[in-house]
Amino acid sequence: MYKNLHKNTKKELIDEIIKLRESEEKLREELENEKQKSKDLEWKLNTNMTNSGNSSSTERFKKKKKILNLRKTWKNPKWWQPWHTWKNLTRNENIDEIIDLTPKNCEKCWADLLNGLSKIIRSITRQIIDIDKLQKKVTDYKIKDIKCYNCWFINKANIPEWLTKPVQYWQELKAFTSYMYNYQMPSYDRLQDFFKEVVWLKISQTSLCNFNIIWYENLENFEKQLIQALIRQKLLHADETWVRVNWKTNWIHVNSNKNFTYLFHHKGRWRKAIEEMWILNNFIWNCITDWLPIYVAYNFFHYLCNVHHLRELTWVIENEGKKWAKQFLTFLMEYKKLKDELILKWMISFEKGILEDIHIQHNEILSKWKLEYSKILKRKKWQRWKIKKDKWLNLLERLEKKENSVLWFLDDFSIPFDNNLAERDLRMVKTRTKISGCFRSEEWTKWFCRFRSYISTMKKQNIDIYPAIQSIFKWELLLPEF
Repeated sequence: MYKNLHKNTKKELIDEIIKLRESEEKLREELENEKQKSKDLEWKLNTNMTNSGNSSSTERFKKKKKILNLRKTWKNPKWWQPWHTWKNLTRNENIDEIIDLTPKNCEKCWADLLNGLSKIIRSITRQIIDIDKLQKKVTDYKIKDIKCYNCWFINKANIPEWLTKPVQYWQELKAFTSYMYNYQMPSYDRLQDFFKEVVWLKISQTSLCNFNIIWYENLENFEKQLIQALIRQKLLHADETWVRVNWKTNWIHVNSNKNFTYLFHHKGRWRKAIEEMWILNNFIWNCITDWLPIYVAYNFFHYLCNVHHLRELTWVIENEGKKWAKQFLTFLMEYKKLKDELILKWMISFEKGILEDIHIQHNEILSKWKLEYSKILKRKKWQRWKIKKDKWLNLLERLEKKENSVLWFLDDFSIPFDNNLAERDLRMVKTRTKISGCFRSEEWTKWFCRFRSYISTMKKQNIDIYPAIQSIFKWELLLPEF
């Protein structure tokens, strides 16, 4: 065909050139797609728990490599933490039993030492702390009706309202089983084995479930008051995590601060779940979140978790080797350390000159590199499509556009550096799923969320958990300070 080009007409030659150009464009597109696919695969292989949100369980089959560590090593490493305080067992004044170890006869002459003539030259005490074995206690109520011998009237015994069945479990047992299952979190089988071997009591799984139903119903009023209290707070942390419920992916959302925790189960992750939770859509103050776009739709002040930024910056340093990422990471860590030192000195803010320097330095680091990388985004003449931005370029733009959300922890010392409080509140959800594998029903997932909301709230307010759980079954519910 190409040998006889001189015989073709002008029109045929133009058509041939157009076809060649179209095929060249297709080949270039395919080449770009293959490059992007290989780059995406390389990114996935290089992500780990230190530079992304991946959990440690995803790295079981990966080769361990040296990773960038943000923590500084000690100059003189020791086998204990420098901040650890050493404490010995203190003497207990509540003594249940006293055993007297006094010699009665002399070892040498066998004289009686307790006749009052001998002298005590030393007296010391030593204590042993132990527990008695848990025991089953059975109380038998004998109810008798008596007929009067004078008027033949039958007098019936006054039976308490709670004594309704021939045999039933009572408050202390219900409180203890609920404490063990929902706070210490063994499985039902383990809990049954414990009662069988230690207390010598066979208890069924149905009974354990019924105790949880009573707990769930009695905490309804607590949950309503908790939602109202969270709406009035000045600062909240928000996050979410996925769980498997009846073989389907569902979500558990958390809204919390240093005094309260509220967990909420929903099938979805986005707007419908947040509106049914009824907190963030009525909240108007400060909220720390991860970079999830749905939160931007609401009217509170948004602050971003900088630990997530540190992970992403670490990823950019390890995989792309960008200088701006290292500069910005050191910039964040230096000013965080300086803020922590000022807080220890009871200072509540930076000086105005330092704050201005912080924002100027932030803009200098990012705008300089953004200008340089803007050349990459220019399309070539043969390109008709929009160029896909790399992961690091999206991070660079986010840090530049959301300057106030990133640096507000330096402007206001009451705003924390990260969203770790919400992460810690969600940690027990993962612990429960690791024990049980998944939740079998949506109903039980809602029970668990309400139980954990109550336990976590009471723990944050330094209220003992076991007495609080006992109060649920004794119709005198112990509530936190709202």
